[in-house]
Amino acid sequence: ATSQTESGEDVLVHLATKLRHGKPLAQFFVAAYRLMCSLDLTMAEILSQDMNSILNKIWNTELSIESVQDLVTLAYTKLSQPEIAQVIGNVVYSTLQTGLTNQALSNRLSLWGLDLNTEFSRLVSLCDATELGLCLYYKAKDFLSTETISDEDTLRQIVELLILSHDCFTSACNMEGVVSVLNKARHLVVVHLLGQSAWSLMVRLLTGIGRYVEMSYVYQLLKENQQFEFLLRKGYDKNPSFKLATLDFVRADKSLFELVALNFRLYAELATMFESDAVAMVTRLELNGEGRLVCNDTNRTLLNDVIDNYAHAAQHFIQAQKLKQATSIVSQAELMSLQLDLLQARTEDCLPLYAIPTKDLSHTLAYDLTYQQAMVVMNAYDCTIDWSLVLYVQVVDKGNRSYLTTWLTNHRLSSSIAQDIASRYQKELKPSPSMTSHMKHLVAQVKPLELKYKLCSQLNFKDILHSIIVNPDVAWLKDTVWQEGYKQKGGLK
Repeated sequence: ATSQTESGEDVLVHLATKLRHGKPLAQFFVAAYRLMCSLDLTMAEILSQDMNSILNKIWNTELSIESVQDLVTLAYTKLSQPEIAQVIGNVVYSTLQTGLTNQALSNRLSLWGLDLNTEFSRLVSLCDATELGLCLYYKAKDFLSTETISDEDTLRQIVELLILSHDCFTSACNMEGVVSVLNKARHLVVVHLLGQSAWSLMVRLLTGIGRYVEMSYVYQLLKENQQFEFLLRKGYDKNPSFKLATLDFVRADKSLFELVALNFRLYAELATMFESDAVAMVTRLELNGEGRLVCNDTNRTLLNDVIDNYAHAAQHFIQAQKLKQATSIVSQAELMSLQLDLLQARTEDCLPLYAIPTKDLSHTLAYDLTYQQAMVVMNAYDCTIDWSLVLYVQVVDKGNRSYLTTWLTNHRLSSSIAQDIASRYQKELKPSPSMTSHMKHLVAQVKPLELKYKLCSQLNFKDILHSIIVNPDVAWLKDTVWQEGYKQKGGLK
């Protein structure tokens, strides 16, 4: 049963889907019915015409692709695949002839409402892809049999014919056809396009076929003839595979690489290049036999170059909106700037900050660097620092109280750090009076009163204990920690 709103086409399509046998005949009548409606013909007129006449109606380039599909469906009942492909190929070639003029290559070539540049695959589906590819390929081959081709429009036609035939062979997975097209493309470039300096057509052929590895000779010819800018023109930046292939070709040429990456806005790739260059330069820094950085002009120049490369890398990572990588690169740049400062402050050698083993990092920060320098190194290495060791060495051992003051503005003196420092102090066999004084100063900075009370009790800092106890606001400590006996509770962990 059918509803009153269904059209004749809907009814025919519905019936065709239900058939178990005779489906080709059903498709024939569906196509004939649609043509009867779209071309304003009677069914008798359609059925009375021979199939060549039916198929030749596709020369009307204003038809819709759906009408062309219906005409081809009818033609399949009498004509062979090569015959149908030949007619379609002739119409395509005619369109190229009339559409390709001395105007810009970006002009839109359309046929049956399809853009030949972007929708050609729909047209290929009308017939056997290999047969259509051969039809277009042989037309290009006929042109190339001529020794000299001076007409630019003819060269344009050959380029487009090779591109479209390649699309056909690719659709059919016909590698023999693809190889034939690539061979003719190379012949066209070397024999005809190069001699006439037809750089735009070279690039059109390269991007149209899209086999950048096999056609890398086009890149080389453009580079050798100082015409590489033809690859960087507007429009090509919308082709991701072309951009990456072009970037890969110029990877060994830093100036060209930078030019291409900037033109295609490949900021992440450009940033990676600068980062790699910086890392390579760091490996060239000269060390002496003791593993320390030699203070000489070569190392100074290298460090300046490393810093510049890291700065460029960070800038381009920001442009690529890769902020995590940019932050990491900035940390490396700051480390190398600090390295340069240390190098310029010495006459013979200095500590290579960029080559500190991770296991030695806390020891180096504790004994060799200021707080500001330590923070630069810590950020560059992005690892955990044993601050109890650093503070013990800097404050208790060296008496650098300003280090603690600066440290406290950026960090919290946690219970674990304070107790670890106290444990280190307890292990001293004979701490000097100055060490005791500095340890008392550090304990005085502990904020939690109970923790401070425990530390003073453990370390026998009676003067600080007394100052805590006499405060009436914290008298409860005498009834808890003091009465229970801190040492009996196990002391410091």
